[in-house]
Amino acid sequence: MTKSAVTVPGRGALTIYWGTATQGLDPDLALSGVAHPAYRDQCYVVFDDWFLGENRNQVPGIQFELTRLPVVSWLTVSAGLNGEVNQIAALGELMTDARFGAGLPSSALDTVGWNTVATQLFNDGFSLSVFLDQVTRLDGLLNDFLEYLDAALYHTPAGKLSLRLLRDSVTPVALDAGSLLEPPDLTAHGWTEVVNEVVVRFKNRDRNWQTDAVSWRNPAAFNVTGRPLTQALECDWITDPAVAWKVAKGRGQTMTLP
Repeated sequence: MTKSAVTVPGRGALTIYWGTATQGLDPDLALSGVAHPAYRDQCYVVFDDWFLGENRNQVPGIQFELTRLPVVSWLTVSAGLNGEVNQIAALGELMTDARFGAGLPSSALDTVGWNTVATQLFNDGFSLSVFLDQVTRLDGLLNDFLEYLDAALYHTPAGKLSLRLLRDSVTPVALDAGSLLEPPDLTAHGWTEVVNEVVVRFKNRDRNWQTDAVSWRNPAAFNVTGRPLTQALECDWITDPAVAWKVAKGRGQTMTLP
């Protein structure tokens, strides 16, 4: 489907073009007197004879809330999850899409390993609402994904790019010195400086996408330190309060140790 015609009673008609690679030029735009392209790979809306209200000389604000699921041919679980997206679907499309991503062939990925992680996230109910609206570096996006996932990218012996969750207790990732950018700092600072509370700020879909926050506190660590020592995480891709709580709890259980 390249487009959808919608009629709003009492307002008018509109056509939504879904941003496919094959969508044609809108007939009204073709007759507008302006040389419009077909705007392929871009989602846009054309309003036809739209009633904006009486005695108006300006167009009022019109807002659309749209959801799109990535299309990944090798994914063995649903790309949709909790009304959001399985992160492996979003990341997989980003790695292989020739126009908006890295354009890697699927053969360059260890799809078995990626599907293993996708299944784990599906079973955990761990989803995101990924919003990308500007050109940015791929390595920066990868860092954001890996931080949300608590995961690591690595190469298999066959030279394929794979992905594993660092919290995977069944088959944990073994990182050797060659996998590290620099030696880790293993100095323990004691209980007096340990983080005892983690706050996750997110866009709450239950409150019209307003910024909200959930927190997880370690009572034992708080009693030892005698004062709040908080770490705040900005997680704009999270819109489900249950997922925000999982992130706060998971990070808190690791951060509240000396």
